[in-house]
Amino acid sequence: EAELLEEILGEKIVMEWVTSGDDRVRQTHVSRNGKYYTPEKTTTLIGEPNCRCATIATPVSAVPENKKIIS
Repeated sequence: EAELLEEILGEKIVMEWVTSGDDRVRQTHVSRNGKYYTPEKTTTLIGEPNCRCATIATPVSAVPENKKIIS
């Protein structure tokens, strides 16, 4: 998905981690909320049973300057 979007937009894509925002979210996932990851790193984080988190494909140019991209 990210590779196709990069091709369409002509720029690098990163993934923003978003939790469901309730009290059932795991603490490890709360700490990831709102952070930006490379697509490669995201694939190593996703897949835990019953996880309700999502990642949002985001062009690098849309990442706020005060946020770092985790790889």
